[in-house]
Amino acid sequence: MNARLRLAACLCLFAVPAAPLSAQIAVPDDAVRLSPSTPWNLEYAEEGCVARRLFGEVGQQTYFALHRYSPKDGLRLTIASDDLDRRIRRIGVTFLPNTVRDWEHDGAYRITVDEWGEGILANVTLLDEIQQQLASNRETRGDPRLSDEAVHAREAEVDGVLVEGVFRDPVYLSTGSLGPIMGAMRTCLDDLVESWGIDMEVQQTLSRPVVPKDARRWTRIISENYPRTELSRGQQAYVRARMIVSEEGLPTSCVVQNLMNDESFNILACELLMKNARFEPALDANGVPVRSYWTTAIRYQIQ
Repeated sequence: MNARLRLAACLCLFAVPAAPLSAQIAVPDDAVRLSPSTPWNLEYAEEGCVARRLFGEVGQQTYFALHRYSPKDGLRLTIASDDLDRRIRRIGVTFLPNTVRDWEHDGAYRITVDEWGEGILANVTLLDEIQQQLASNRETRGDPRLSDEAVHAREAEVDGVLVEGVFRDPVYLSTGSLGPIMGAMRTCLDDLVESWGIDMEVQQTLSRPVVPKDARRWTRIISENYPRTELSRGQQAYVRARMIVSEEGLPTSCVVQNLMNDESFNILACELLMKNARFEPALDANGVPVRSYWTTAIRYQIQ
């Protein structure tokens, strides 16, 4: 039995206007179409922001949630239902309108949501294939064509999500525009960062965020460790960790942001990160080192 861990820094999402309408994906004829049965409920959690909503009436009720753990973090989706027949296989989660189905969901795994039954948790993006490529260009080359305004425009444009490979039939959730709830989530995330003792105004004008230093070395150290008891029991986990990084580039604290794992995974992940992780500190608008934060995901997998 081999254990493999994956350590991944969070990715920011950016967007540009969608492709022409003639290229848009149609909802499959056999899809179960569900409308909202409750308003959005935005939870200001201690270590994240979660927007929840129920879809469908009795006999088709489906739980849906969008999660983010920091302003720099990507988007995660949870969908679960005790009413719909499940048949988890190749998973597709595509926000519409869109020009291509999004079948690749790194780290999607089965979960059980109290009261609402079994489903999946997956990393997702609001962007289509072309927009994701442009976002990647911005990450690597600082592409000036992408802006926060374009992100907000895309959020406002999205009005539904097509979920395939989780239930027996495709499921289409008619969400309505995601613009208002994503805007509310940004406010929640700003408040969250302030609660960590970080100046959000400074963070919004950084000339450089926190940068991992010699990450290959300490990633290897983390990847070579797996809680022995959990390994023997065949237990796996997905740990979201948030570290406060000082002006000197040293981690001063580590907090696990998702608490769905066995505690031994959370303790070990933070112990190893605090001991081994080192960083180039964030720089403010004038190039002066400032206190900031860094988030990551550690996936404990047995193959």
